[in-house]
Amino acid sequence: MIYGFRYRRLDGWRRMLVSMLLRLVVFGVTRCWCVDPNVPYRLMKTESLRHNVDSISEDFFLANVALAVLLRRDRAWRHKSVPIVFRERYGGEPTVRLNKFGGRARELVRQLRALLSS
Repeated sequence: MIYGFRYRRLDGWRRMLVSMLLRLVVFGVTRCWCVDPNVPYRLMKTESLRHNVDSISEDFFLANVALAVLLRRDRAWRHKSVPIVFRERYGGEPTVRLNKFGGRARELVRQLRALLSS
C-alpha cells in the first residue's frame, strides 16, 4: 500500500492546520499513527480491502480516515509513504465549515471509538 504524504502544500494554512489536528485526533483516539489520514493519493490492491471496507458503516463521516486507521492497524499490510505536492485549490467548498468543525470532530471521535470497539 502506498500513501501520499503532503510534504508541500499550496492550499492554505487553514487546511494544513486541519490536517495536523486530524492527525493528532486520530492518534489520540486510536493510538495509530497515520502520517496523513485524509490524503487524496492512495494506491492499494482492491481485492485485499474488502474486509476492512465492509467494517465501515455507510454513514461514517470521513470513511477514508476510518479506512486509513483500519489498514494501519492490520499487520498484514506493508505501508509506504511517498512525498506529494498538494496544489492550490481553485474552487469547491470545504466539507466542513469552520463553525461546524467542533461538532464534526466530536462525531469523528465517537465513530472511530465505535469502529475500534466492534
